[in-house]
Amino acid sequence: MEPPRHPTVSCHPIHGTTLRTIHINRTYDHLDTPQFALDFPQELAGKLSPSVLKTTVSRINGLLLEAGAVSGSSFLQNCLACASCFVTDLFVKSRMEKDPVEQTLQVIADFVEQENHKHYRSAGLQFLDPRKTGLMHLEILIK
Repeated sequence: MEPPRHPTVSCHPIHGTTLRTIHINRTYDHLDTPQFALDFPQELAGKLSPSVLKTTVSRINGLLLEAGAVSGSSFLQNCLACASCFVTDLFVKSRMEKDPVEQTLQVIADFVEQENHKHYRSAGLQFLDPRKTGLMHLEILIK
């Protein structure tokens, strides 16, 4: 059964104040690559434009798709590795070593920080780094 696609809200007491958190859930349309729903949470109405949130989430989705893309060279490299019992891996750097997933996650973290500076902080919101949830969902704090 697929988890709900609509955003959910939870409350967390932190240092005597209660912060509300909006969770933007993953969609499972791309089973091998994390993607997030583009639905606009009603809790953000009046605080943030739906187009700003859609742009942010779409960019994160795009970066994740790029990181998980299979190219012809990676396919050939995997075939050669299997055919040589992975001996070729001793001599050829893999795509993951050249462009590690961590590098993409850092690009996403930097993008989220830029978006917080441009749009979210002025609205009393904070878009959290998706690495903190293991890419299971996106979180937006309402201050």
